[in-house]
Amino acid sequence: MKPVNPWLILFVLFVSTFSFLFSMQIVPPILPAIIKESGVNYAEAGSLISLVAFPAILISIPGGVLIGKLGAKLVGVIGFLIVTLSSLASFMTDAFLVLQFSRFILGFGGALGIVSSQTLITQWFHRRKLAFAMGVFGLNMPLATISAFNLMGRISSLLGWRSCFLISFLVNFASLLVFILLVKERGEKRLKSFFRGLRNRDLWLIGFTWATFNMAAISFTTWGKTILMEFKGLNGIQSDFLASMIMIGALATPITGYVSDKLQRRKPFILLSAISMAVVFIFIPELMDLYLFSAVALLGVAAAFLPPSIFALPSEIIDPRSLGVAYGVLNTCLNIGITTGPFLVGLTLDFIGGQLIVYGLMALFSILTFLFALSIKAR
Repeated sequence: MKPVNPWLILFVLFVSTFSFLFSMQIVPPILPAIIKESGVNYAEAGSLISLVAFPAILISIPGGVLIGKLGAKLVGVIGFLIVTLSSLASFMTDAFLVLQFSRFILGFGGALGIVSSQTLITQWFHRRKLAFAMGVFGLNMPLATISAFNLMGRISSLLGWRSCFLISFLVNFASLLVFILLVKERGEKRLKSFFRGLRNRDLWLIGFTWATFNMAAISFTTWGKTILMEFKGLNGIQSDFLASMIMIGALATPITGYVSDKLQRRKPFILLSAISMAVVFIFIPELMDLYLFSAVALLGVAAAFLPPSIFALPSEIIDPRSLGVAYGVLNTCLNIGITTGPFLVGLTLDFIGGQLIVYGLMALFSILTFLFALSIKAR
């Protein structure tokens, strides 16, 4: 039998998850066209984004349990098949309610696909290359976002917003076929106890670390433009660029993962990332011009050090047969952070206001990240 190339597996997993994330991110650029045609309000239109994130909170841990019983590849096929069919439904419907439902179902499929892909990576990459592999895999979100934001608005203007969902369906369908044909799974004994991995204290600490990190990072990405324009007087282009700095910094995750692998250390990179972000958030209200740009650039660099180490840690602290559950926990915590962080910052802006308080809240999220990481028993 011809030996399997782990880097080919990684590439296919990257492409498959990229296709889901691309499908998720095509909506923001075409929202104006959907609102105009459907006659819905901003809150209803915004649900097309939030409805994708919510199912991951519900299905990620059960999906990890399914991986322990059925195998990561089968669960991945089911997940990416759901993604493909939901994209087709989004393209074909004329009813906004059906469009909302199809986006909700997309979230379920995507959560299964993400968790199974992360589990498969741990099967093919050992400790000395795992953080680098996770760093490469982590490029899926920024590249999907950049691609969708730069292409879909133009395509919508030329061919209509439904054409964007047709493109996402074709991308999903092609990546599903590639996943089925090329992904191989290394056989592991199935778990007798479905929830054994959930008893691991350090796994939950890693999850809480990941949740609070995303509460800080996504809060800045979501509200950065508004805050910078209102309190710093920056124009739209300047504030857009600074608010996207964390996403731009994410492009460096293969490098930070490589360094983590070389030094065989995870925890110091997480701690350094968290405390650096907290310090930057504290000082941003007092900075302007070049100093402000430098501080936000440092924020992007600091944020890039944490994800590869977070995703490498479960394989070092838990039974390999429980890794599906472990990545289910991480994906659940990720989406809790994504939904709660920006919401709390938005409430603070509504009821208190003031950049000092808002950035202080983001700093608090980063300090909590530091404290949770400090409690993890790992190198």
